[in-house]
Amino acid sequence: MKMIDRILRADERQQKLLEEFFKEFATWNWSDLGRKIVGGLFIGIGIIWQIFPWHWWELPHDMTMIWMAVSFEIIGIGTYLRGYRDYTDYPEDQRIRSFDDIFAFIPLSGWQLSVFRLKKAISLCFKLSAVTLVFQVMIAVAVYHEITAGNILLPAVGTFTIPVLSSLIEEYRSRRRG
Repeated sequence: MKMIDRILRADERQQKLLEEFFKEFATWNWSDLGRKIVGGLFIGIGIIWQIFPWHWWELPHDMTMIWMAVSFEIIGIGTYLRGYRDYTDYPEDQRIRSFDDIFAFIPLSGWQLSVFRLKKAISLCFKLSAVTLVFQVMIAVAVYHEITAGNILLPAVGTFTIPVLSSLIEEYRSRRRG
């Protein structure tokens, strides 16, 4: 993550402030819990589809299945990480406020919030990619006794690169809207 901090020009103090904020004000209301459950289900479906060894796919005929798996995973990651973007519920005054309203009184730039969200997405995608790669290679070795380039490319591209690019595009669009 240090390399990502350097590339994105992350301010260490503001990143720690955000990390403490989300730890302290982690809310487990029904909408947040439901969002995490639904996101986890979508991620699970996408990962299960991508765990099948590359040999099982008959390209280009099965390209639709691969894109469906990637789409499920992108929807799941977006839903799971939505808690760092959308509204949160504070029970003390029974109001729902956006993070922009809350962060208006904290010395924090919008860029640092975007960097924080991107780091969360990259971290989640890296973990999912590692799990997919390990299981896909294990199944390929157990069934076919060999590993092909597709066994490494599918998790790298489908589980890491495309969802991270999707997160980058979403952050860019949210920053452009203001």
